[in-house]
Amino acid sequence: MESEVESVHESFEGDEVQESSKNNEGKKRRSGNKASHTGSSSKPKRTMDLDLSYASPPWNFSWVVHGEVCGSAWPESEANIAFFKNEGVGFIVSLSEERKPHRSARHHMECHLIPVEEFEDPTMDQIDEFMDICDKARQQKKGVCVHCRMGRGRTGVMLACYLVKYYNKHPSSAITTVRLMRPGSVETREQERAVKNYWDYLAWGQLAA
Repeated sequence: MESEVESVHESFEGDEVQESSKNNEGKKRRSGNKASHTGSSSKPKRTMDLDLSYASPPWNFSWVVHGEVCGSAWPESEANIAFFKNEGVGFIVSLSEERKPHRSARHHMECHLIPVEEFEDPTMDQIDEFMDICDKARQQKKGVCVHCRMGRGRTGVMLACYLVKYYNKHPSSAITTVRLMRPGSVETREQERAVKNYWDYLAWGQLAA
């Protein structure tokens, strides 16, 4: 992919311009001179239009709570991003550093990277980071899509933890719910344990001994 998912939202407003200084000989600037960028040598990124009529879901896409949180495999095409926009997704959280969303995503939604190794479980800090993003999305009434390479293990953990936090589901119930909606989710014992640990973390403010 040509671009990286960035953890901080990028603003794609118009270029700031500044006047070019007069040269030592006092020559007047021609009215057609190009304005120069301020503050940075890199060019600001401009909005990339999406053809919303040409939209298709990424593989393994589904809502877990409609309008709030969904999961998918790698959103690799512009059509996938157009589909997200049509669905009301305003935030994308990538758990797979090796499979980042199509470059058009960062022009239309807030993109974050929380790198978790495949078949591994996220740390409590990483789950907390995901929930902070979900809090922001809920305040703005926008959907969050979380994805990894295939949308199963790592993605399933985050979705189950979402149900634990916002819908007070017991870990085993949250995992079962996600697996029924998204077969193959939460692939390892360690990933199951991460959901249980998050339940303890919310209940006691720390992991159970």
